[in-house]
Amino acid sequence: MKPKRLEFCGINSFSEKAIIDFDKLLSGGLFGIFGDTGSGKTTILDSMIFALYGKIDRTRGGNANEIINYNCDKAYVVFDFACEWDGKHRVFRVHREIKRKNSQQNLELCEIDGDKMRGLSEGVKKTNEMILDIVGLSFEDFKKCIALPQGEFAQFVKADRGERLRLISRLFDLESYGDKLNGVLKARYDEAKLRLAEKDGRLAEYAQYTQDELKKQEEEYAVLSARKQELDGAYAREEAAFERLKNEYDRAKKLARLESALREAGGRAASFDRKRAALKKLPGASAACEASGKAAKLAEEAEKCAAAKALAEKNKAESEARLRAEEEAYAAAKYEDSVAEIKAKRTFLKTLEGDLKELTLQKTARDELAKEYKRVSSEKAQAEKTLAATEKAIGRLTEPGGEAAENLETFLRGNFESALLRGEYEESEKYFSGALGRLREKFPPQGELYFAAEKELSEQAQKYRDLCEREKSSDAFALLEKFKKMQEERGARQKERHDLEIEREKLSAKLAETNAALARILEDGAKAKERIDSITNKMTEAFGDDFSGDPALYARRLEKEEAGLLLEQGKRLAEQKALQQKIGEIALAIARAEEKTVSLLRSKEEALGELSARLTESGLADVKEAAELLRAYPNADILRGEIEQYENEVREIEAGIRALKTDGAPAPVSEEDFAKKAEEFAALREQRERAGKECAVFKNEIERFTERLGQKKQIEQERAECKKGFDLVEKMRKLFYGNAFMEFVAGEYLSDISAAATETLLRLTNGRYFIRYEQGFFVGDNFNAGELRSVNTLSGGETFLVSLSLALALSAAIYAKSLRPIEFFFLDEGFGTLDEKLIDTVMDSLEKLKNTHFSIGLISHVEELKHRIDNKITVISAPEAGGSSKIKISC
Repeated sequence: MKPKRLEFCGINSFSEKAIIDFDKLLSGGLFGIFGDTGSGKTTILDSMIFALYGKIDRTRGGNANEIINYNCDKAYVVFDFACEWDGKHRVFRVHREIKRKNSQQNLELCEIDGDKMRGLSEGVKKTNEMILDIVGLSFEDFKKCIALPQGEFAQFVKADRGERLRLISRLFDLESYGDKLNGVLKARYDEAKLRLAEKDGRLAEYAQYTQDELKKQEEEYAVLSARKQELDGAYAREEAAFERLKNEYDRAKKLARLESALREAGGRAASFDRKRAALKKLPGASAACEASGKAAKLAEEAEKCAAAKALAEKNKAESEARLRAEEEAYAAAKYEDSVAEIKAKRTFLKTLEGDLKELTLQKTARDELAKEYKRVSSEKAQAEKTLAATEKAIGRLTEPGGEAAENLETFLRGNFESALLRGEYEESEKYFSGALGRLREKFPPQGELYFAAEKELSEQAQKYRDLCEREKSSDAFALLEKFKKMQEERGARQKERHDLEIEREKLSAKLAETNAALARILEDGAKAKERIDSITNKMTEAFGDDFSGDPALYARRLEKEEAGLLLEQGKRLAEQKALQQKIGEIALAIARAEEKTVSLLRSKEEALGELSARLTESGLADVKEAAELLRAYPNADILRGEIEQYENEVREIEAGIRALKTDGAPAPVSEEDFAKKAEEFAALREQRERAGKECAVFKNEIERFTERLGQKKQIEQERAECKKGFDLVEKMRKLFYGNAFMEFVAGEYLSDISAAATETLLRLTNGRYFIRYEQGFFVGDNFNAGELRSVNTLSGGETFLVSLSLALALSAAIYAKSLRPIEFFFLDEGFGTLDEKLIDTVMDSLEKLKNTHFSIGLISHVEELKHRIDNKITVISAPEAGGSSKIKISC
């Protein structure tokens, strides 16, 4: 990564905007940042770090808003940098802003491509992750790579072994090889020990499962199996004999049962003969009952029609009576006359339109006069109020003491008399001041009496002080000037009084005008009221007492009454029409009911003829006999099924008897013989089943035992594996006890860094010096046969070259984790007081290190280095409190 442009404001001592163009500064490969201690040199690096990561090291508890200058409410940084990303060399811009109020940050990331700018991300969380991906370094790694504290590396070179290893472990996060590794090993040890104990516990559960016990159970199972085979053979022999006996016994019992069933069926033959006869009559009986029911239903319907006709005739008579009453009420209401009367009133009201317009105009004029009266009354009240104030002011100007002295003689006489009393005034002032001092000295400031006395003494002392002050200027010339001034004041007061008297006259005149206007308004109002009353009385005479006095309201009322009468008239006419329609409908219903009654009676006679014919055909005496037959056998299909079932049953019994007698009569077997044989056979079967169950149970037990024995062997194998792992972890714990492994890894890192630093050191010393790490740093001298020297024997210049080479190698090692090339770094302070020779060494070394792809920024307050570096930034401290640091760039 290489910086290109930096703009920041409001950070640390910079309350004003500062801009740095790194393209010019890095053009020579080496630039410096110089300034007094505390001027803000490191703020430039802080701004870059804040732009990328949103925080810096120097804040307390990571509170980023502590970087904001106390004169600013917010701070921002705009940082342009170039970096290898996604296989290309690209330029990015980060814009980060932070507010003091709530520490809220705003963050944007863009890519710069020539004159074009493309937004990549917004929002703090998402953009922070993207910046981390682009830069490839965490916050901690960036600080270690980009800003190299030269003084710390000089100490690092000569530090003791333990301190040096701790630093390397911190820089490369090697703690994972020390305490962390021991922690992991301990956790693994405890876990392995726990697993081993678990396996031992599980093996204890399988202690009774052994190969000898399995063999013993298998021998017992063989005995049981032989016994079961014997019982199986005996059972097969006895089963055949028992089946033959059982067959003869079952045939004899079945034949007896069938013969008994045949006898029982013969006893039911007469009943089924009656059922067969009834089955033949059922169709006729059903038809007869149906015809009888139809005739009864028709008779019932005819009666209902007659009743409906009678009810309809009654409703018709009632509706005709309501129609007559409605027609009589309509005639009595005289709707046409009432509507005509209202129309006549409305017509007459239209003839009075002129009077109505005049009435409206008079009312409008009356309302305007009322408003005018109110306005003039207000003006009159205001005039009276102003006049009273003017009278009061005139009276105040004529009060005694309000005038200045009329002549000089009177004025001088009064003032010189008071001047003669000056001595007495001074004595009185001293008396009251002394009394006040003694009061405050002897008494505490509390109580009503104290404060009353203090107030009175203070007022008297001030009174005589004022008199004394006045008398100090009582010479003749001063008194004369004072007299002139009083005369001028008197003249001004007289002029003011004269102006007020003129204003009083004007107000009096205006008050007279308003009184006259009020009188005129009252007179015009009375005339308007008189004309309004005249027109209103004329309308009241024309329209009667129901006239409301408001013609428009009365006209709307007449219109509403007319509409109401017309609506009521329409409702009555509609009611009459509805009654007439209803009467017609009822008459039609009466005719239809009469016609239907005749039709139903005719159908009834036809049904009775059908009934007689069906009874005759079926040989039934009457409907009662037919109904009784149907009640006895309501379903012909069921009856037919019973008869068929009976006949099938008889046939099946007879067929069964013939089949049993085909092979001859069954041999007689007594109940006692069969029961005895059955009992013996059941006992044999029970013995056989019991033996089979015992064999099955024993076999299952052997299988379970074998399975458990296999599980035991599996657990033993697992325990062996656990024991192997436990032994390995235990050996590793002993091997890595303490930080031995971390120290080994750190030593390897230091060896690799020493090899990388040797390349730089050889280039800086023209191939003379190289670095070796053997439990400490040593410098080899190729000009002296490669003799190794301790770093403690190095001179100041040699120490600088060695520490610089190691710092670069260490930075490159850290930077390598980002998979990005290292293109620049800052070398921060640590030079102290350098002599001319050492300065030459520093500059020569830095000049050799710089190239087109690698730039160095030197942060220092050493004045001599400032003069030796052409491209530089000079940070100027704020000239006064509340000011801002400034930046001066020289290229």
